[in-house]
Amino acid sequence: GNYVGLAWFPTYFSTVWGVPREQLSLTVLPYICVIPASALMGWGADQLVARLGLLSARRTVNTIGFAVSAVFWLLVPHSGSPSAALGWLCTALAVHIAVFGASINLQHRSSSRVSSN
Repeated sequence: GNYVGLAWFPTYFSTVWGVPREQLSLTVLPYICVIPASALMGWGADQLVARLGLLSARRTVNTIGFAVSAVFWLLVPHSGSPSAALGWLCTALAVHIAVFGASINLQHRSSSRVSSN
């Protein structure tokens, strides 16, 4: 849903908020927000793994991350200004992408658990 929403967001800014096309380049900000969020989420995930163990840490990160992202997506249409909408979108995408990056680890298989057959 995030990628569809981001593809649609410039149109949303233009039609709902009346933002001129020349200023729609600001919609790149959510992608920029992903960089520090991913680094922070990686550090946080490492801390959780050390405290809770791998399985519990993965479940916690995914559950909280997807729920938080959904809340911020729900705030976007209720924003009072284009700046607020962009802020909510930046937060929603940063949290979602950071969690998705952590979710890739779900596909990880330890070499000690993989059969050589």
